[in-house]
Amino acid sequence: MMRRLAAAAGLIVLGGCAAVEEAARNYPMRTTVVGDHVAEVDLATKAVKNQILVGKRAWGLGFTPDGKTLFVANGLSDDMTLIDTAAAKAIKTVPAGRVPHTILVSK
Repeated sequence: MMRRLAAAAGLIVLGGCAAVEEAARNYPMRTTVVGDHVAEVDLATKAVKNQILVGKRAWGLGFTPDGKTLFVANGLSDDMTLIDTAAAKAIKTVPAGRVPHTILVSK
């Protein structure tokens, strides 16, 4: 299911365990792909509820197994933004090397 949602949104989300995939289903966040935001989507209405500013060209997403933190790979700003999913706010941005594009989270 998570891989189908990710493919439909035009992004790549990789999960290292069932708990990570469950977190992705429970927190419907998607990148704007060519933009600098992560969109929180209401899956029932498919409407964007909120947009969270992250780095340039937000590509990959990865949730912690408990779903409390979302990691966003920002390809053109060479960093990664951490988002508190309960507050729907960016916590901090950290360097991630050259052109990060994929996030892999495991237990």
